[in-house]
Amino acid sequence: MQLVADLLGLDRWDLERWLPGFVTSVDHSRGADLDRSAGAWFQVGRPLLALLAIGPTGVTLAVPRVEWQGPADPVLRSEDQRHVPFGDLLADLVPVHLDEVVRIRRSRFHTCVDCEQDKPPEWMEGDLCHSCMERNHGVVF
Repeated sequence: MQLVADLLGLDRWDLERWLPGFVTSVDHSRGADLDRSAGAWFQVGRPLLALLAIGPTGVTLAVPRVEWQGPADPVLRSEDQRHVPFGDLLADLVPVHLDEVVRIRRSRFHTCVDCEQDKPPEWMEGDLCHSCMERNHGVVF
């Protein structure tokens, strides 16, 4: 979190008010297909709620999408990107766009019929989450 605050030139506590939870840098070696020209990418939230890139001209916010290329090969992609240029309005516009990105992402979550918890689409298969499929239905991933 401090690294992101430093890159944005913001106070860490202000940044923590914007971001919904855990922040980690994206590991491009583990199946991320993100535009590196946008800057350094970070994952926001656990489960993943938003993507944030800090580049030379500003901040890019995006809705994350995970596609499975095989049974153990998730690929992280972004969609619905919004760019906020560095400047006086950064502190006003980033939270607005971040709220919208998180709203879009959460609207794609599904409720598992077994555990009745909302889960991101990449953790679901039909009406069941992967955890319940393993725990209750004998599926091995």
